[in-house]
Amino acid sequence: MALGKNLEKIQVKMLGQFSIRCGDVAFSDTVGRTKQVWMLLEYLILNRKREVSQEELISILWETGNSENPSNALKNLVYRLRSMLAQSDLPSLDYILYKRGAYSWNSEIPCQVDVEFLEEYWSQAEKPEASEEERLEACWKAIELYEGRFLPKSSYEQWVASLSSYYHQIYLNS
Repeated sequence: MALGKNLEKIQVKMLGQFSIRCGDVAFSDTVGRTKQVWMLLEYLILNRKREVSQEELISILWETGNSENPSNALKNLVYRLRSMLAQSDLPSLDYILYKRGAYSWNSEIPCQVDVEFLEEYWSQAEKPEASEEERLEACWKAIELYEGRFLPKSSYEQWVASLSSYYHQIYLNS
């Protein structure tokens, strides 16, 4: 699917709360859906530069293995996620793709994710060749961007907890 160049970038916020914004339209995890639907969306966006296998998603979404038929449960969850996105006020696009046994966030949809900017600012602050002023400016940008813990509503999940500590450490170091 070729998307028009005039499509606004999707702004994804993962620090403080999870939300997606496109222009004036906001869509956040305050909308009543099950935690697993939101967690699937969060994980696919965070890993949007690659295809995520069914097995990986099953292990992330059902860590305790409490699903009798995890493959069908995943298909149902993806269906519910696609429906949720279709019913939102976000642009009508194919956000979630399936190919060769793996799911992915549509890479043709332009996205900006706050945690990637946080990492970039920290990387700039760490450059030995950067001036003191440039390093300080990068630290201030990181501090301004950090609006709270990474994916706080999913903080009990193992994959979120480690990243939350990592991003919080960047904030503290800044």
